[in-house]
Amino acid sequence: MVYRGQRFPNYSLETNLAAVAVERAKAKISAWRGGDVVKQDALRVKRVSARLVECVEVYEAHARSSGRPGTGTVRRVVNCLKWCCRLALPGRAWESVLTSELDKGWLRAYEAAVVKMYLEKSPDKSRHNFGGKDQERKQALAKAATSGSSMLNQARSVFRAAMLEVYEEAGLKLPATLGEWRTGRREALQGKAADYMRPSDELIARTFATMEGLRETDPVAWRAWWLCVGTGLRGRSEAVAAEWDWWQVVDGVPWLVTEFRGKGGEQITVPVLAQAAERLGPERGEGLILAGDAGVFKRLSGAMRGLGWETEKTIHEVRKFVGSKIAEQEGVLAAAQFLRHKDGGATLMKHYARYLNLRAVKIRLPV
Repeated sequence: MVYRGQRFPNYSLETNLAAVAVERAKAKISAWRGGDVVKQDALRVKRVSARLVECVEVYEAHARSSGRPGTGTVRRVVNCLKWCCRLALPGRAWESVLTSELDKGWLRAYEAAVVKMYLEKSPDKSRHNFGGKDQERKQALAKAATSGSSMLNQARSVFRAAMLEVYEEAGLKLPATLGEWRTGRREALQGKAADYMRPSDELIARTFATMEGLRETDPVAWRAWWLCVGTGLRGRSEAVAAEWDWWQVVDGVPWLVTEFRGKGGEQITVPVLAQAAERLGPERGEGLILAGDAGVFKRLSGAMRGLGWETEKTIHEVRKFVGSKIAEQEGVLAAAQFLRHKDGGATLMKHYARYLNLRAVKIRLPV
């Protein structure tokens, strides 16, 4: 396993992974403090609670030693935690936050900040919207409920039940109020998620035509587009790390057998849609599919916004579009499998219901 340029051994299941993580975490925390962790025990006991940054160090060390979750997931979870802290505690550096500050009051402050942020982002389209400002407000609240809750749930996974024991072994003192933060019921972020509405046919056609034109002018961006469209991989957290060695053909169908791990810990293996396989197959080489170009998704996002895409997460919106097409043509279970939604069809059935209904209009009546 390679993490930030360092190679770590793969440990067997019999290895005491928690103990390994604790030792590495102590070393990292010691370096961060500039002193010996063992000699800091008395100081740690006197403190009200551990610093949030110390828990993140242990979380990352434990993930490296056990391989679960994967590197991309760890990076995403930590970024979500930082983002949530910036909203809930404006003007504070997240490194200064104590775990005792993660309580019910933090949750309420975060929810209020998320709702305010999405309401401020909501454009005033009342002149062109039958529902007027009230409809815009409902859509903003729906976005806050989905995106805000998603970010919070990912941030909470730093303190999932299995990690609490690891933090205890590392000598980090966690307050009882952390339970309020881990399991506290959301109040403001309870809005109903809006039904997914595909972009117009004209925008979709214009976008795919523009992306095809990148084959000559920006081949890495062209590959990134078809990689995300054809496999459902998430952009910055998954696609940038995809390797050509993962490309395997089984019974004539190309698959990406990745090194990523899903929410259940299983290895992620995804098929490549036929149109994407036709384009990417002849490009196969060695190393990273996107040649280590970390800025490729900024270029893609900028191009999409120039074409008229207004969503906050442009590349993720493409993933939704592909999911809606699969749901419409092959059913919701096929879409759930392709998008790797662990809840099967429950969320997708609700999210893509209108496209499942479209299958009905294609029947032939006996008249």
